[in-house]
Amino acid sequence: MLRKFEKKYVEEQGNQSIRYHKIGWGLFIICSLFFLIAGIKAHDIYTIIGSLLFLVACFFFLVPLLK
Repeated sequence: MLRKFEKKYVEEQGNQSIRYHKIGWGLFIICSLFFLIAGIKAHDIYTIIGSLLFLVACFFFLVPLLK
């Protein structure tokens, strides 16, 4: 009986952890979009390139969580 409870608890904690990771990466994506907009507005090529690289990296980290 205890094993079933432990297994259910671990699964719930894992699902909650994945949910928080998805929310966190979503917020990072939003931030990178704001940095991209700021770079475009300032006509700063380094900020634009950095923002795009950061955005792509965020998607790469998010892909395994969506499977």
